[in-house]
Amino acid sequence: MFEIKVSQEIKDACPVFAGAAVYAAVKNTAYCEGLWKEINAFTEELTTTTQIEDIKHQPVIAATREAYKRCGKDPGRYRPSAEALRRRLMRGIPLYQIDTLVDLINLVSLRTGHSIGGFDADKIQGAYLELGIGKAGEPFEGIGKGVLNIEGLPVYRDASGGIGTPTSDNERTKMNLGTTHILAIVNGYNGKKGLKEAAEMIQSLLNEYAESDSSELIFLNNQGSILIENEKYMKDILILLFVLFFPMIANAQDKPSFSFREVNHIRVATPGLFAKGNHIYLHLDSLKEHEYAFPLPGGKVISAYGTRGGHSGADIKTCANDTIRAAFDGVVRMSKPYYAYGNLVVIRHANGLETIYSHNCKNLVRSGDVVKAGQPIGLTGRTGRATTEHVHFETRINGQHFNPNLIFDLKERKLRKECIKCSKNGSGIIVKSQVGNNRIAQNKK
Repeated sequence: MFEIKVSQEIKDACPVFAGAAVYAAVKNTAYCEGLWKEINAFTEELTTTTQIEDIKHQPVIAATREAYKRCGKDPGRYRPSAEALRRRLMRGIPLYQIDTLVDLINLVSLRTGHSIGGFDADKIQGAYLELGIGKAGEPFEGIGKGVLNIEGLPVYRDASGGIGTPTSDNERTKMNLGTTHILAIVNGYNGKKGLKEAAEMIQSLLNEYAESDSSELIFLNNQGSILIENEKYMKDILILLFVLFFPMIANAQDKPSFSFREVNHIRVATPGLFAKGNHIYLHLDSLKEHEYAFPLPGGKVISAYGTRGGHSGADIKTCANDTIRAAFDGVVRMSKPYYAYGNLVVIRHANGLETIYSHNCKNLVRSGDVVKAGQPIGLTGRTGRATTEHVHFETRINGQHFNPNLIFDLKERKLRKECIKCSKNGSGIIVKSQVGNNRIAQNKK
């Protein structure tokens, strides 16, 4: 999930700003007849009840235009997207038919007057977004617009730069037919009014036309406390409202804050892991049955650790699209495509151990998710550099991989009920079992 922050410059320029965000697992399609029936019905309603000169006075659009002026942009030259869409229809020009997700966002924007950013969530870099004001010369390629001058425009930025303004979103994070996760941000420059309704409209349309389930509704009030309307629990969409002065987090529970490097790279040292000395111990011998799980039940090792010129994990195979499970309780540090690993999940466990699961055809969790032992986290595949469907399973301490056969008897698919000693040795780590020299495995790098 993503944390969204509001910069001080936006707070100063737009003191009543509030927003809503919807995150969802989706299935996109090239065209949806039912959705276009709704778009055509709205078009007829708008063109028969509205005059073109009235569009800029619609309350949400008027507030967005005022925000442009406060930020230093002329809304007559750079129109908010909701205004531009309405003007297009009033001139008798039909909407572009792009794909279901884009068309759906356009419909909600038309109905509500809110400018809505629609992003492929898997293309967003890092775990944070910040709403600021565009700078002179800041690079931004608007979708279908080429290089856009965003100086003086409100802009959401990820770790790599701008991804969306109320006028246009960026080519880099645009949705397409391959999009499987959407992040939609509704901008309320007139305050909170109408945000809940807009978010629920997105939720409903995604549910009906993009094969997505519904979700719980989360608010942040003006004092920053979290209010939850838990009308019903729903699976894959998270709706949340974020307001000025307070960051938005993607669920009602506090989650660890990972650095940019932690959510984007495998080999990362765990902060403070050896702060109290040069040794830590993994007490596998004290774990109860529900506190661990073999990552691929029924799986067979087809390539062991250390083979093929230094294999960094063990390849375990059953069949395509089989369920991969979290080995222990923990927090997902990283979930994304990663070079030769393909789709990858990294889980950080409380004892300092990290487990890695890769080549997945699909990840079922995101960075920041709290998971329990045995919880499904992905499906086996052959993404990245792989010749058959399997899970590549690694164990790491402080970023350094070691033999996962120290943790599990991979042949028998059972946890080794032993104590594992991890010792700092220069820039490397020595990892070995405290029980029986015949099972000691060491890594020294």
